[in-house]
Amino acid sequence: MPGQQLNAAYGVSNTNSQSYHNLTHYQSDGATSGGLQVMQAIEDWHAAQAAYLAKLLVGIADSDGRTLLDNTAVLFGAGMGDPDQHAYDHMFRFLLGKGGGLNPGANGKLVDAGNSGNAAHARLLQSIAGGFGVTSTVGMSGGNTVPGVVG
Repeated sequence: MPGQQLNAAYGVSNTNSQSYHNLTHYQSDGATSGGLQVMQAIEDWHAAQAAYLAKLLVGIADSDGRTLLDNTAVLFGAGMGDPDQHAYDHMFRFLLGKGGGLNPGANGKLVDAGNSGNAAHARLLQSIAGGFGVTSTVGMSGGNTVPGVVG
């Protein structure tokens, strides 16, 4: 019943032959008609859930007097830049919170992790892990970080 689960979770119309993974291949041969529109609706829902989580976290005081959002780090975003091609370049991600020394600035900021495929994502994870005191090398980061994420 994958289609029914997709409908229940995302409120979009699809058939049982459509799965989330298959919908991400919206341009490939054999892709389901309207897949891009369905994916856009799903991603809109995901973003709304992240905004809802941020509102919840900012409204709850933690034991140190700061908000839970101040003491949290949530990474949200795409697993691939272009899922249709399984490409890792141009992956959109954002961080919520200031936990682990994250530095979002007063109104958030854009940080370019570079455009070198999954190594860029690994460097971002290395940056977040370092903020929490983890010194082990994360994935393909080579121990390198993304400037401006922490500190």
